[in-house]
Amino acid sequence: MLGLDISTHALGIGPDLGVEVGGRLSLGSGVFAFALRGTWQRYTMERSAAAPCSPNGSGVSNAAAAPETPCVSSPPGGAYDYSLSEDVVRVSLPLSYRFLRASSAFNAYVGVAPQLVLQRAETTAWNLLTTETATRFGVGGFLGAQYRLGPGSLWLEAGYAWSPVKHRVTGDSSISTVTLAIGYRITI
Repeated sequence: MLGLDISTHALGIGPDLGVEVGGRLSLGSGVFAFALRGTWQRYTMERSAAAPCSPNGSGVSNAAAAPETPCVSSPPGGAYDYSLSEDVVRVSLPLSYRFLRASSAFNAYVGVAPQLVLQRAETTAWNLLTTETATRFGVGGFLGAQYRLGPGSLWLEAGYAWSPVKHRVTGDSSISTVTLAIGYRITI
């Protein structure tokens, strides 16, 4: 499968490459499909930020003031540039219901995908590289359509995936993406 992920946060757009192996069972007038899917996404971003030194230059707050930023940079105002590269490997179990029989040339479907999400973030700021990894659980939902072509089916899928992120450098957040993927399923 080949796709494009559009981050709903500041991470931007990233590629989505993957493979899946699965099966299907007739269920009522349609088909229940299940698979094991592995995908890889990569997001990058470059930003500017500011971490001004506290008035006394110590970075320590006093009792009457809110906590202050430590003195971590020498430019006026504490301006600095940073870059972030996030690699995400998702191992998911897509479960879907195809609305028409398996023998239909065209089929539409809807599904959910519980996921194990492996993350690796590299942040560069002040000429220092920091690498962090995490393993989290996530979830996704999708809808799609497929058309029989040759020994399998060409498919197009749109969805949403979410998983939490808890890194020291980038902070607590989430990776939430709108996904658009295309692939070819070979039917045996």
